[in-house]
Amino acid sequence: MTVEQITDRIKIYKQLGLKLFTTSSFQTHSTVLLHILSKTDNTIPVYFIHTGYHFPETLSYRDQIAELFGLNIINVYSSTSKINQRDANGRLLFASDPDLCCHLNKVVPLEPILAQYDVWINGVRADQGEVRKNFKVEEKAKLGTIRFHPMLDWTSKMIYDYLRENKIPHHPLEDKGYFSIGCEPCTRKWDLNSDSREGFTYDKENDRYICSRGIHLPFKKIQTNSLGYQMRVYRSSSKDCGRCLLRNVCIGKSDFKKIDDSVDKPLYDRMHARLQTNKAKRMKKLRSSTVEPVLGTLVNYLGMRRVNTRGIKQANKCMLMAAIAYNLKKLMKFATRKAQADVKAMQAGLQNAFLILITAINFYRSYSLIRMKKAGYCFNVL
Repeated sequence: MTVEQITDRIKIYKQLGLKLFTTSSFQTHSTVLLHILSKTDNTIPVYFIHTGYHFPETLSYRDQIAELFGLNIINVYSSTSKINQRDANGRLLFASDPDLCCHLNKVVPLEPILAQYDVWINGVRADQGEVRKNFKVEEKAKLGTIRFHPMLDWTSKMIYDYLRENKIPHHPLEDKGYFSIGCEPCTRKWDLNSDSREGFTYDKENDRYICSRGIHLPFKKIQTNSLGYQMRVYRSSSKDCGRCLLRNVCIGKSDFKKIDDSVDKPLYDRMHARLQTNKAKRMKKLRSSTVEPVLGTLVNYLGMRRVNTRGIKQANKCMLMAAIAYNLKKLMKFATRKAQADVKAMQAGLQNAFLILITAINFYRSYSLIRMKKAGYCFNVL
């Protein structure tokens, strides 16, 4: 939706006598919607879900934006005190159960607000995740409220361009390397040593990556790396990265952002998807109970990084011995469990046989006494 379409839709809601409100986390990208609302009707209440765990910079940024746009900000707090937000071991829920923490501090406080209004203006976008791709512009929310998603078809680049054109200040933590800013315990700073694709969305249709600031990294070429693997190279332009606020924490002293993907990445993605199926889990369980190759286990679970041998033949011999030792150990464990089961079965069988024998002896004794009594009775009569 364009800015004009968003404005027109809000006016229609107002003409119908519907009560409107919005919520905001006061990240930089969320200020675009707030700016549009301030130009349309700045009396629409903006609810800020105050979890008690926000960065001080977020609270300062909220106040700055509220004053700049002339917004009606209403803080909302959880009715559950922090002393009651602990697990059985006394730890706060954000450390032991983050989902429950979010439910108590974000979801529950919002429900009374939904009961008061007819339309919830929500700033989610389709490019923020697989689930949100399936959202519609209007959807039903709890308690009969309408969820209106005016920013659904906006992209990161559109957001970035709007911020730049309207000279909207950015969140101060972005200068320190934070991409997504929420509650302090669950927010992590960008790390140059982390996965190079973190914070970037792959656009399959156009074969490119898009960063959170809307900068595109189109496909450039296929090249062979030092290990002999063929890689697809995606790279931004130095011009785009030169004016980015996150330049220092994202690319350091480089002039552009570069992402390398294996040419076989679609096959890897398909493999990982298949590994999540129930059939794959059953096969994994079966495979782990029988003889198996162990190279992956040694590398991934036992931390092996190299084989200290001379020549490939010696390395193969070492791997063969490791495989034999690993599977022999597994076989011995399996045989031990089987032997223990056999012993228990034999013990149960002997116990049953002994009980049957005792029962037979008792029956025979009882039967013999009866016959003796009968014999004695007959003898007395005669």
